[in-house]
Amino acid sequence: MGADRLPFMLRSRLFWRIFSINTVAVLIFFVASLGYVELSLKAAIQPAQLESVRVVLLTASGALLLAGMVISFLTARMISGPVEGMRRAAEGIARGDFKERLDEQGDFAALASAFNAMSVQLQNRVEEIEARTRELASIMENVSDGLLLVDAEGNVALVNRAATRLLGQSAAQLEGRPLWQSVRHAEVDELLKQLLILSEPGSVRIEQGAGATTQTLEIVATPLFEVAGGGKLAVLLVRDRTEDKRLDQMRRDFLADVSHELKTPLTSIKAYVETLIDGAVDDPTARAPFLEKIHSNAQRLTALVSDILDISRLESSPHDDERQRQDLNKLVERVVAQFRDRAQKRNVTLEFTRVEAAADAFVNDHDMSEAVENLIDNAIKYSSEGSKVAVAVTREDGQLTISVTDSGIGIPQESLHRVFERFYRVDQARSRALGGTGLGLSIVKHVALRHGGKAEAESELGKGSTFTITLPAA
Repeated sequence: MGADRLPFMLRSRLFWRIFSINTVAVLIFFVASLGYVELSLKAAIQPAQLESVRVVLLTASGALLLAGMVISFLTARMISGPVEGMRRAAEGIARGDFKERLDEQGDFAALASAFNAMSVQLQNRVEEIEARTRELASIMENVSDGLLLVDAEGNVALVNRAATRLLGQSAAQLEGRPLWQSVRHAEVDELLKQLLILSEPGSVRIEQGAGATTQTLEIVATPLFEVAGGGKLAVLLVRDRTEDKRLDQMRRDFLADVSHELKTPLTSIKAYVETLIDGAVDDPTARAPFLEKIHSNAQRLTALVSDILDISRLESSPHDDERQRQDLNKLVERVVAQFRDRAQKRNVTLEFTRVEAAADAFVNDHDMSEAVENLIDNAIKYSSEGSKVAVAVTREDGQLTISVTDSGIGIPQESLHRVFERFYRVDQARSRALGGTGLGLSIVKHVALRHGGKAEAESELGKGSTFTITLPAA
């Protein structure tokens, strides 16, 4: 090997050593924390050259490290910005705020678009659920019957306004507590104990209060059903049956009264007929009075049956579709004319006073005529001879009033509020003797109510009575 080639070889070796050092310098920099690394170079390389290379390598490595950190920071910012926006939007959704939307541009455009679509769908679902919840809450609060949700142990989970009114307890007193603590009735306690075994609705009836304020309630329980979370609830329906019980009692009383009223004349007719059959029919002196009694009782039965049918018709149909515009002056005057002869026979003066203003009203001619007939008939029956019965039509504040005033025996104050009840008689013996059925004033009340009006009575013992029918003017 020549001398001129040695420097070239040395230079080549130095190049490869420097290249090697340059190649692994970065690796050495990253693994320098693992320990001390010593590079041993042959004495052929001068320390000054090695130091120069080291400076170059350290400078290049520092620059690369700084560039990497800057790039990493910028990349992190590019990634963390959209992620932070998603986090804030997700927190807003968790709070119920669905208005915030993500920017659908950049590297996360597809994800932001999917997130926005999800937010819109969630908002629609939540709004739909809230609307249904409000509807159910509104329905539950506005139904007339009481509603309670109870668990298997009878604890009240939810109660509506009607239930608090019917049970006389506030929602705070009922919710979260066993129902038997608020409604202390053995029937309710037994119904709650049966919730676990009910396969079809069960019901009980309870009474609250005393005397005239007694309230009859029906509580209906449904079988338990599963709800979200794995629990089970039952619905208790509370209904006010006070009016039903009153009507049922009225029906029973009515049947008893009708049976009694029918039985009396039928018994009399049967007795007189049997007497005639036994031989009195051949006795002219006994036959005529007996036949007269039979005829009188038959007329009483006819009137009673007619009044019963009228009461049944009026009660079964609270509204009248056959009303027509009529002048009450003419209607009442026509009825008064029918009783002129009867009043004269009893020596009773019958007077009628018309109203000067218009007296038109929408009335059913047959029903209103019957009501006025009953009032005038009673006034004549219970007036003494030589007295007066005054019938008048008046108008005031858009109301028309038909009044019938007598100067008879009058009605005690304690009986005044009951005179419109069916079969109620102040004087039982006198009423029957005069041929009354006990239904006339009840018919008057129902006719007035059916016409949107009212019937009232005023009286003073020994001075007479005044009965009025008030109707809205047409």
